[in-house]
Amino acid sequence: MYNQGATVAKAMLLIDRIDRLKGNIPDPNYLIKADKAAAYFKTFVKLSGNAYVWNYGGAVPQPGIDTEDTDHAHLDLSLIIWARKFGLGGFTDIDMNHLVATMQKVLSG
Repeated sequence: MYNQGATVAKAMLLIDRIDRLKGNIPDPNYLIKADKAAAYFKTFVKLSGNAYVWNYGGAVPQPGIDTEDTDHAHLDLSLIIWARKFGLGGFTDIDMNHLVATMQKVLSG
């Protein structure tokens, strides 16, 4: 499931940032893996109106599974927000606007 990998990738991103703030040279694989994990998100999201939707199973085809629930989606979104902040995963302002629309849709539904 994507959210499990996203949690690990966010930890790697934060370890990289902490090492840099301490003046250390971090393991380059942390940032590489965080970048790839964040970019992977865009391989399975779908546009629904102006919002992104995705299945709980992520890129693994699992028919009948409901759209990502809020409890699990925050794990995915947490990585995406940090990735965008640090220029990882190829996220644009448009992607972030789609994610804002997703949250508005979930919270108002």
